Amino acid sequence: MSRALIGQDIRNADDVALAHQQAALLSEELGLTRLQQACLCVVLLQVAQHALRFGPGGRVDFSLEDAAPTASAPTATAWLSVKVSDQGRGITEQDAVLQGGGGNGDAELELANCKALLPDYFTVDTGCGPNAQGTQVQFGQSLATSSALTAQRVQAIRQALAALPAVTPLQALANQHRALLSARQGEQTALAGVEQELATTNSGVVALYLDLNAKTQAAERANAALEAFNYAVSHDLRAPLRGIDGWSLALQEDYAQRLDDEGRLYLQRIRRDVQHMNQLIEALLRLSRVSTGAMHTDLVDMAALATTIVERLRERMPQRHVEVLIASPLLVQGDAALLEIALSNLLDNAWKFTAHTPHARIEFGSELAPETGERCYVVRDNGVGFDMSYAQKLFAPFQRLHSAEDFPGTGIGLAIVQRIVQRHGGRIWVASAPGQGTRFYFVLGGAQ
Repeated sequence: MSRALIGQDIRNADDVALAHQQAALLSEELGLTRLQQACLCVVLLQVAQHALRFGPGGRVDFSLEDAAPTASAPTATAWLSVKVSDQGRGITEQDAVLQGGGGNGDAELELANCKALLPDYFTVDTGCGPNAQGTQVQFGQSLATSSALTAQRVQAIRQALAALPAVTPLQALANQHRALLSARQGEQTALAGVEQELATTNSGVVALYLDLNAKTQAAERANAALEAFNYAVSHDLRAPLRGIDGWSLALQEDYAQRLDDEGRLYLQRIRRDVQHMNQLIEALLRLSRVSTGAMHTDLVDMAALATTIVERLRERMPQRHVEVLIASPLLVQGDAALLEIALSNLLDNAWKFTAHTPHARIEFGSELAPETGERCYVVRDNGVGFDMSYAQKLFAPFQRLHSAEDFPGTGIGLAIVQRIVQRHGGRIWVASAPGQGTRFYFVLGGAQ
């Protein structure tokens, strides 16, 4: 649908200047950018002057188009359309010029520039008018939206156009010059902003790279220190312990009859503490290995891992009668060996802390975390539980919430579990209460 806005004859330079003023007002009223306004006004001046040069005059009409004016124009909700018609004395000799071929050099350059400024909508028709000797040039700019162009709004724009005072050509040229300068300044400001943003972004990227590089080097140094520690623990610390254990065993076997009961008790305590120390060192080594070893990620069924672990627990303690429920399947992306170690520690804990429960029950499955909606995995038991005020100690190495006499262990298992979960990009947390069992929740970054 086409809606006419205003039209007028072009007989002299004053009429061209008034048409320029109308184009500027329409551009502002319809929300064109400064660059769009400048392009439209420059093209109007060039085409209107062309009409005066090659004929006795012409006419300019402004309208609103609700559809794309040409097949090649991009889809838009509305267009501001300008039609300039002349009643030329014969345009045949300029036909090639208007279509972009050869001809008069100045006219060719002018119209080529017009086409370049408005590439989406600039058309030329020849052989128009009463004597079929005129030329009609149509061009325009796309509008952001047509929803606000109600009948009342269009009528108000028409009235504003009709009320425009006539301007001199000098004033029109001054307005055009200001519009072009404003558009140019806007382009320069935008370009400067983009350059500043790029410089800031590049600076941030360099800073991030340097920071990441520094952290990588720090991690490499930490890993090297851990490897040196592992070597020291494996060789320098365990060798003396093996010596103490061996000599105390020889003393117990060869000289026990020469010791009284108290001496034999002391000897048993020495051997027990040496063996406990050896277990702690072995636990530290396990913690180090799961923290620094290479990971091999694959699709893992944790339900199958849990089933295998529970079978081993039943073989090790056949006297225990524990109800175990495992949901299936539980598929994740992760390192199968590390996930088996983590599940072994969690299920071992559940098995151990339900030892004094008449009807022991252990569950392993998945659910949605209430706070975040993430898919999390849970190991649940109905064992002794613990006071949550001590929960912050739970994942620290060698921290225990129950006595070793009641529930033996090294106190390193949950620290290992936490390291493995963190290496998978996840987190682990716990909920418990004394006498009401314990629930360990964990999320893995590669969960499916």
